[in-house]
Amino acid sequence: MTSRVGTLTLVGCGAMGSALLRGWLNAEVAKEYWVVAPDRTAVQPFLEESNRVQWYANPEGLPEAVTTLVIALKPFVLSDVLPLYKSVITPESLVVSVATGKPLHFYKGILNHEVIRAMPNTPVSVNRGVIGLLAEDSARECWESQVEAVFGPLGLTTWVSSEDVLNQVTALSGSGPAYVFYMIEAMAAAGAKHGLSKEQAYEMALYTMAGTGVYALDSGTSARQLRESVTSPQGTTEQALKVLMANDGIGPLMEKAIEAAYERAKELAK
Repeated sequence: MTSRVGTLTLVGCGAMGSALLRGWLNAEVAKEYWVVAPDRTAVQPFLEESNRVQWYANPEGLPEAVTTLVIALKPFVLSDVLPLYKSVITPESLVVSVATGKPLHFYKGILNHEVIRAMPNTPVSVNRGVIGLLAEDSARECWESQVEAVFGPLGLTTWVSSEDVLNQVTALSGSGPAYVFYMIEAMAAAGAKHGLSKEQAYEMALYTMAGTGVYALDSGTSARQLRESVTSPQGTTEQALKVLMANDGIGPLMEKAIEAAYERAKELAK
C-alpha cells in the first residue's frame, strides 16, 4: 500500500494517541511517525514493532518543522503545552486536535494558526472507528483532502457544522465504546447467574456483541429491521425486549447517559 502522507507527528501516546497510531500503522497512512511524549514507555512497543516510528521527549528535539501535527492530549494540559509547538508549525502545516471540548478559537488564540478538531473513538485502532470533524470553512477548504488522507483509513469520517454538534459526536460515538463495554459486562454478569461460568458468559457476551456489530454493519439493513427479524412472536427474545424496551428500559437510560456526556463535553470547553 502506498503511504498517503509523508511524516505524521503525534503529540501524546495515551489511550487515544496509541489507538490512532495503531490504526495508522495498520493502514500504512504515513511513511514515518514522530511521536512526542515525555515518557518513552507508552511508545516503546511501537518503536520495537516498526522502524517508521521515532520518539521525541519534547518538540524541541524534532528534526524539522512538521507538516502534519495531531494533538492527542487531555484538554486541561493544552494551555501549557500548545505554546511549545508554535515554533515547529508553518502556515502550510495541518494541525488537528482530538482533545474534548476546547473550541476552535481556543487553539487559534494560542497558536495563531487554523486548527481542525477531530473526535475519534478507540476502535480507530482496528480501523473501524468513528471520527467527527470540525473546521472553519477556510481551513476545511485548505486541508480537507489531507484530513481525509490521515483519518479516512481509520473508519467512518463525518464533518459536522458546529462545536455543539461535535459535542454530540463526543457523547454518542466518542464515549460510545465504554457504553458497549458495559453492555458486555452486564450481559456476562446476567448470564453467569444461571449456570454458566463467568468465563463462558463473558466470552459469549463478547462474541455476541462483536458479531452482531459486524453483521449489522455488513447487512445494509436498519437495526430496527434486524431486531424485528430475529424476534419471534411469543418467543424468548420478545420477552427480553419487553423489559429492555419498557418506559424505564434501555432507551430512556441511554438518552440520559448521552445527555450527561454531552453536558460534560460543553463544560470542558470552558
